[in-house]
Amino acid sequence: MTNQKIVITGIGGYVGSAIAHNLIAEGRRIVGFGHDENFSILEKNFGDMIELVAGDITDEKKIMGTLRGADAVIHTASPTTEKFCIERPWEAFQTIVYGTRAVLRAVQELQISPLIHFSTQAVYMNFKPRELPLQEDVEPKPDTVYGVLKLAAERELRDAPVVILRPANIYGKNPLGIERKNVITRFVAAIKKGDPLMIKRDGLQRADYIHLRDVVAGVKNLLANETPKNLPLIYNVGSNVSRSIREIADTVMDIAKKKGLKAPSVVYQQSNDRPAADRALSVKRLQTVLPDFPSVLFEEGVREMFD
Repeated sequence: MTNQKIVITGIGGYVGSAIAHNLIAEGRRIVGFGHDENFSILEKNFGDMIELVAGDITDEKKIMGTLRGADAVIHTASPTTEKFCIERPWEAFQTIVYGTRAVLRAVQELQISPLIHFSTQAVYMNFKPRELPLQEDVEPKPDTVYGVLKLAAERELRDAPVVILRPANIYGKNPLGIERKNVITRFVAAIKKGDPLMIKRDGLQRADYIHLRDVVAGVKNLLANETPKNLPLIYNVGSNVSRSIREIADTVMDIAKKKGLKAPSVVYQQSNDRPAADRALSVKRLQTVLPDFPSVLFEEGVREMFD
């Protein structure tokens, strides 16, 4: 239905803007809510095809007014780093927990369905090793401030018929040029500038990476599906594969070589940071509704970042 009104919170972020870009291309009516930091980028790309509302996610009155008449809500608004949560804990708590509460109250009062909520793999853990791949029914055991707050936000939704997504590390080129920093963007940027690739410790730490386009495809598919009737339905959004930092460096350097770029040196650094445990997310549950998920090959997604 191209005349649907879909509200995206956190519209100016890396994920929210990519979702908006895809849905607008299909003729959906998009209303974006959030801080206006990247609104100029959205206005430049979409013009009058998008309605933007600047506001704080904890402003229940403004949220209610924005969501009125909506057919679906995609809630992406949230800080995404542990650093932010440690340095600004009260703001992080308000945004992640109270913000989710405000969105839920509006959705319930206005009887909007579906609500798709972005959580994180950090609700499982960051540092303590667990059996892999991580499945949705294992007990969450967050060991970071960010993970604890995101789990608290999930608890706000525990009795509501919503869809909760727990993404792995999201990478890939955002269609509007809005970036999220991670090890892949750091490596690509270093090669473009002729700098060495800096790797902490031995580079054997392994993690799960999922391309931004796959995340968007998952959201689109879930928008078209029937909303759960009772309790939240939780989906991991990952690749079921873990890659080490060394493997990522090798992939990035191999692609750079094929593009005729100078091979960088690799520098291993000592670090006092607590090493993260290996992580990989099972996506069997998501594959029941999206059998070909994920569809973007890792090498393909990295190669695009050089363009």
